[in-house]
Amino acid sequence: MLSEGATPSPLPAAEPDSDHSEDEDGRGSVVHKLFRAEIENPRLSAERLIDVIAADPNVIAPYEVLRFEKTRGEPGDLREGERVLIRMAGPWNGPVEVTKRWREGFRLAATSGHAQLGQVELRAHGNDGAMRLEIQTREKSATGLFHLLRRLGLVRRMQTHTWAHMLEAAAQLAGGRPPQKIVVQT
Repeated sequence: MLSEGATPSPLPAAEPDSDHSEDEDGRGSVVHKLFRAEIENPRLSAERLIDVIAADPNVIAPYEVLRFEKTRGEPGDLREGERVLIRMAGPWNGPVEVTKRWREGFRLAATSGHAQLGQVELRAHGNDGAMRLEIQTREKSATGLFHLLRRLGLVRRMQTHTWAHMLEAAAQLAGGRPPQKIVVQT
């Protein structure tokens, strides 16, 4: 079940690729979204869960929608500066760069050739037998076609399905009780 929440605080505007800037390029306005799930009694710590996901993000990806392929960097854990190609259903793929990696999360930023400008951050926080999983995005359409698909609601539906699936799969991977709802803040 999805529910709406308050507006999330934005991710930073810095982009790793000066040829692909939100400020100068793209269509429409920048959109901030936060998807959140609460997991009760996880068997994995937040740090361990992020380590497993960063070693292979495909473990939580909806196979019918997207796959992650590292194009620059060593196999295994995501590291800052590495590049990943996100192969997506539809007429586009999404090249990204790992711009931040810490014990409880990582951030990917779109690079030249991506249908969107912006970033996505996956993070986990755990304490007292509970864990909060979050996926936060900062995005803007890079092309007119993608902007049209966004205005028609197709992009929102696909992203909501994708991020909700990834949070549910991460909760299952953590070994806790599945989330009763996924909160979406826009």
